[in-house]
Amino acid sequence: MKALNFIHQNKKLAGFLSIALMLLVYAELSFNTERYEHLKLFSYYGLAFGFSIILTELFKKKVWLLFGLAIIIRLFFINHIPALSQDFYRFIWDGMLNWEGYNAYVALPQTFLEKHHLENLGFAKFLVQKMGDLSAGNHTNYPPIAQWIYTLSYGVSKDSLINNIIFLRAINWLAEIGIIFFLIKILKFLKIKKHYVFYFILNPLIILEITGNLHFEVVMLFFFLGFIYHMLKNSSVRLISIFLSLSILSKLLPLIIFPLILSYQFYRGNNKKNFIKSTQILLLSSLIIGLAYVNFIDENLISSYQSSLSLWFQKFEFNASLYYIFREIGYQWVDYNAISLIGKLLAISIFSLVIFTSFYQYKNNREVDFLKRIVYIFTIYLLLSTTIHPWYLILPFGVSMLTKQKLFWVWSLSIILSYHAYHQNYFSENLWIVMIEYAFIFLVIILSKRYHYLFQKKIKHLEN
Repeated sequence: MKALNFIHQNKKLAGFLSIALMLLVYAELSFNTERYEHLKLFSYYGLAFGFSIILTELFKKKVWLLFGLAIIIRLFFINHIPALSQDFYRFIWDGMLNWEGYNAYVALPQTFLEKHHLENLGFAKFLVQKMGDLSAGNHTNYPPIAQWIYTLSYGVSKDSLINNIIFLRAINWLAEIGIIFFLIKILKFLKIKKHYVFYFILNPLIILEITGNLHFEVVMLFFFLGFIYHMLKNSSVRLISIFLSLSILSKLLPLIIFPLILSYQFYRGNNKKNFIKSTQILLLSSLIIGLAYVNFIDENLISSYQSSLSLWFQKFEFNASLYYIFREIGYQWVDYNAISLIGKLLAISIFSLVIFTSFYQYKNNREVDFLKRIVYIFTIYLLLSTTIHPWYLILPFGVSMLTKQKLFWVWSLSIILSYHAYHQNYFSENLWIVMIEYAFIFLVIILSKRYHYLFQKKIKHLEN
């Protein structure tokens, strides 16, 4: 309490001191921190998270100061080689194959170089080695827009690793500008204070995973917010469908809200008319998505894509919550990991719960409720998934900014604990640490169910 009183009594001093310390933290994160340096990483991340709250509270009326701070922090990473994720090597690999006339969807990095000759063989081998065995041993599942961006990046940058990184980072920054544009418009439409946008753009999850690690979820979120804005404004079928399909063509996750689109239209006056509109949205979106894959059609495309997607519920497991509990129960019945069976059951459960969430009391599915249901659906998906990486939270966290719900805001802090599994020469999860991470999440869910939202009375500054 004394610290809070000091901050309020000395706002200017506390504010600029926080800015200086925040810049020092990000300088360390961008230049001098590896993912296996757990104590260092977690400490800096926690400090960055805290400073983002303090500064948004202190300077919420000084918009350009906060925007300037966000820009400076991102510039620290301009030539930063991602240290927390190897995925960007696969991005460049996919772009290289597409540029050279091959189909990234059917080419397996682990065996491709044994069967084909590339002029840039040295760079290709470097990418395969750096992306890791897990990525190299599986087919890509990045949708067409991601593939086109990766291809353009390689076409411009060729075999220069740093130039590819800078190009992809620039694309992500452009997407962030678009996100800010739509966030402000939607916040204004919903009559929510515009400073909420800074809880997003100054959040360390967003800075590290988008600018630092180059994850493409930022492009998905940009198009998804465009979809939400035009959905709330009841724009034309064409405009809504374009944004929705482009979001899905960036990353596949938004497919999960198709049932909710139907229910959202039902609450409006003329059910028949709006049912037709929602059906048109889904059909036109599906058509655009299908056409985007035409350039990648191959006799092995479907089998390769199915193989890649099935891995997420039948082979991959990382930082899961409920799945790990079910897995331990499974060990009591069989002496092997039953992920293949459990994963299928979880996928069925997700589908069933999404349908229920979409249509339960659909007549109440107005603007704010529509956004909350989107967050609920993403929450269901993540809690029942077998694999949860930090960047998976970017889309639901962005949408949750429009609802004042605190779940993904808290999760964006605790998710950093998932990096504990990465060590200098090996990978190993500590389930006690995973348990701590999800203890926070389930505590928020319990409190949110009991109250309107977490700490409604205690965190008053988030309501101003």
